Amino acid sequence: MPVPDSDPRARDLDAAFEAAAAGPHRPRAEAKTPADVDQDAPFGRGEDGSPIAPHGLTKDGKVRRSAGGRPPKNSPDRARTAEAADTAPADRPGRAKPEPHDYTEDLDGLADAAWFGLSAAAKIAPRIPLVGKLLPAEKTAAQAFILAETKPRLIAAVNLAAQHNARAAAFCKSLEGGDGLWALTCMFMVMPVISVSVDIWKGDEDALKEAELPALAEMAARNEKKMDEMVARINAQITAATQAAQAVQAPAEAAQAAA
Repeated sequence: MPVPDSDPRARDLDAAFEAAAAGPHRPRAEAKTPADVDQDAPFGRGEDGSPIAPHGLTKDGKVRRSAGGRPPKNSPDRARTAEAADTAPADRPGRAKPEPHDYTEDLDGLADAAWFGLSAAAKIAPRIPLVGKLLPAEKTAAQAFILAETKPRLIAAVNLAAQHNARAAAFCKSLEGGDGLWALTCMFMVMPVISVSVDIWKGDEDALKEAELPALAEMAARNEKKMDEMVARINAQITAATQAAQAVQAPAEAAQAAA
């Protein structure tokens, strides 16, 4: 099978390549010998011919080629680094030693409040469904007893920590001014309410009678009466407010009608 001739333009392309290959070559730069360095004046010489020494002279009187050694602290060439103590935050908790202070009295009040809370929970928690399983009476009371017996040691330990640790000191400082008696007072005031509420929801009529309280039905009836009294009082206030508004509006309407 005869092979067809190639595109005539291909022959023109071959001719162009041959002409380029036979043409003059690009001139190459001649290698130059580096200039001689004046070993006695590597940074050059001044107008008076003396060597320029930006880094000073050595003990032998020769020009220093680099600064060498450790630059001074205020030198612009000194590495931009800082000591770890300089970069650490000054207010980092637990880093600086706190000022000495005795927190024994404040911690004692907190411990008394915690003991009373556990003791109260030992009496009330078992009567509450589900909660009683989480806080058994005997175990909760035993924990309160241990807290009371070891209170001096616990207070001393926390007080010692506050003398050396900023976090412990901050915790103890938050107790200042609150001697714990207010917490005990609150617990005394709230305990009867919680106890009676538990008896109500359990429907324990005997416990209510023992607490000298009416039966559930009677308390519900009395509360209904209180609710009626409250509704009547609110309606009376609404009526009085409406009458006052009408008393102010009537003269204005009369004057407008006359005009």
